[in-house]
This record gives sequence, structure tokens and C-alpha cells, in this order.
Amino acid sequence: MNTRRYPVWATFLAVGVLILPALPRLRSDPLRFAAPVIASNHAVQLTLMGQAGAAYSVESSVNLSDWFLLASGIATNGLLFLRHDDATNYPALFYRARTNDSLPPLTVGLPKDPRLSVNILLSPDGGSGVLYGPDGTRVTFSLPGNSFPDSQVITLTLLTNVTGLPFARGTFGAVLIDPPDLDFWGAAALEISLPTHADRREVISYHCRNDGSSFQLTPDRVGSNSVVIPVLRSGVFGSSLATGQELADAVRIGANSSPSLILPLSGNSRGTARLASSTSQCFPAKQAAADAVRGQIDAAYVATSKEIAALLGAERQKQLAGASDDSSAVLAQVVAKTCAFYDTQIAPRWPAANANCALGEVLTTHALGLGRQGQLLGAPDTCAPLSDIPFCSIIRSCLDDVRECCALGMKGPDKIAEVYGLLRRDQLLGLDCLSISEAQDVIDLCSPSTWSGTFSMIE
Repeated sequence: MNTRRYPVWATFLAVGVLILPALPRLRSDPLRFAAPVIASNHAVQLTLMGQAGAAYSVESSVNLSDWFLLASGIATNGLLFLRHDDATNYPALFYRARTNDSLPPLTVGLPKDPRLSVNILLSPDGGSGVLYGPDGTRVTFSLPGNSFPDSQVITLTLLTNVTGLPFARGTFGAVLIDPPDLDFWGAAALEISLPTHADRREVISYHCRNDGSSFQLTPDRVGSNSVVIPVLRSGVFGSSLATGQELADAVRIGANSSPSLILPLSGNSRGTARLASSTSQCFPAKQAAADAVRGQIDAAYVATSKEIAALLGAERQKQLAGASDDSSAVLAQVVAKTCAFYDTQIAPRWPAANANCALGEVLTTHALGLGRQGQLLGAPDTCAPLSDIPFCSIIRSCLDDVRECCALGMKGPDKIAEVYGLLRRDQLLGLDCLSISEAQDVIDLCSPSTWSGTFSMIE
């Protein structure tokens, strides 16, 4: 990736903030940080000074080796502001800024044929479906058991002619997964058969939103006859054949984003957010904190996912003809990048999730998704161990939110459904965190009307 990187560093320590001077760069683009400010809650407030109207990205690291995107945006009047609320979770942090020389965000066209669709019922037992294209392409979607806490119908639509792709040969297999903004526990597997005589070394996979926006590369595992794409959420997923130059250009495609990716993502109604409705309704501060974290993790995941996909694609093109699988060396690099993402973006936030139901939902979904993605890519599940996830604390926090919300008068069937959802999740994971009696107490409290008295019947 041909990106100019500027050695502008800031490190957050327990005793304060230290700015190291930047090395001399081109005078036409004087990029530097102003003195950082530590807020009363120990959040770090950064001000990046550059050229007015220029696009910049700010990244963070705990080891000066693995870097993750915090925010990107335009320097209005030459200034880009960033508040990093999670800085207090780390003993030390480094920041760097760079000029974005990426290509504009890409939106592709998605002509749909409803005759090439299938509805799939997802449940705690999983779900699967198969689609066949007019040219014989076979696309198989499969979600294993214990990957979805509730029943949900999704629709898979085969896309036979995706337009606007950055690959001259188009796509040989792509599907649209509806409804939008639906997260899976773990990850589903989307398997697409390779065309006859296709060179597996040229395969690259991509993902975009349900409306075709936010086109980005996505990791995959390519064998001799098919490609498997881990699917962590709904959207469009597909595979193409790309030259080395097309792959390099695809890596440079920017992401659709608001000026600051750490801001809460508005308008999302992810499938896993349904259990957080009491938090959203009665504890908006908790929900806002969870939304902010979701924005940060999503932004960092997009960058890491694209980096992993580019790594897999580039190493695949270097293989000798006749290879039938990705090399163990490149898979080891995938593991390292995935683990670095988990260690910096998810693991430090588990303590806060003990008292925030919505945050627990966000972290749990991402952690389970990373683990399943690693398995599908042929990497061992060592980055996001289940023992790290405080399932019982999160479930109890969610039940407490429902109880307090109902005590405030926000009763009704939706609150009762939340309690039953928590029970199903508890049973799904085999945890035994909640007893039937304590769940029933909350259900009784949340019932919109109660009756007491005597009843008699004469036959």
C-alpha cells in the first residue's frame, strides 16, 4: 500500500503525556500534534495540525508494531480533533498520524433477481441454504449451532452482475444477505465454487453494505475448488479474480465514514442490539458509551480486515502454480494480526462490560466473531478465548437493566421478551447464570397488569 507515513508520535503514560518531535518532512504538509490534553476522566484529547481540507488518519499502538485506526477525517481550518476515551485502559499508548492518499470510497451496483433468492431460518440450532447461478455457480451459506440466540429469517439473493467493481473480470459469485445490519454470534461460512480453470492464486474477496456502499476487501480461504468467506454480519459478499495491480488499487479504496469514526454509529439496528433495548430506553448514558465503543471497534476492524485480506491475496499470488491451499506462514501472520486486534480493541474493555449490558453485547459479538473467523481461515482459535468473556456478569447486568427499567414504569411485552431472550442465551451457552425463579420475578414485575384474588368454578 503506497501510503506516506509521518513519524508523529504521542505516548500516554500514567504520569502524563509526552510528545516526541517529528522528523523533518516536506514543508508543504507540516503535519504535527499539538500538546495533548488529559481530561478529568483520563481520556486523551488530541489536536492534529495539518493543511486545511486535507484528509488524515490517526492510529494507536501499544507496542509500536501493530497499529489500529482511531479516527479519520478532514482537517477543517487545518485542525482535526480526536478524543480517545479508552486511553485510560492501557498502561502506555502511542499515536501516529498520516496523510490519506487513498482512493475515494466505492459504491457498487447490485442488480437483483428475486428468482435467485432463498429464505433461511436461523435458530440456536444454526441454519443453511444453497443457491445456484445460471452458469452453475454454487453458493452455500451455513451457520453452525450456538451462533444465534433467537430465531431469525434471512434472505440470500444471488447477484449475477455486480457493476462498478475495481476488477476487470467482474465477480464469479456474490450474494446479498438481508436484513441489513444483522450481526451473528460467531461467523457464518459462505462457500462459493470456483469457475472451471480459474487460477486460485488470483482470487480476492470483498464485502460491502446492503446498498452497495463501503466496498472493501475481506478475508477468505481459497482451496482448489472453492473459496470460503467468513461472514460476521449481513451485507454483500463476493469473490473475483484480480491482477496484482487491481489488488493494490483495491487496498487503497477508502471507507465511507463520518468525520470521526469514534463517534456513535447512528441508525444501526443490529440483530444483537435487541436485548439492549432496556439499556437504550432507561440508561442512555450506558447505551451511548456502548455505541461509541462499537464505532471505534468497527472502524479498527474494517482497517484490520482489509489488511488481512490484502496480505492473503498478495501471498496467494506469490505461490507456485498447482498450490491448493494458503500457506501456513501467511496463516500465522493472520493469527498475529487478529490477536493484536483482540488484545488492543476488545480485551481491555471486558471490565467495563461487567456493568454495561449494551457494551457486553458489542464485545461478545466481536469476540465470538473473531474466534469463528479464525477457524474458517484455518487459524487456531487462540486470540479470543471463551474464558475471557464474562458471560454471566453481562447477562446479569442485562437482567438488572430490565428490572430497573420496569420499576421505573417502562413495562410491557418487549421487556418480558428480553428476559426470555436472556434465558435462551444462558441455556444456549450452557452457563446456568440465571435461575428460573429470578427470571420469573422480573417477568412478574414487567407484566403491564397483574391480578390477585380468588377464583371459583361450579360445574
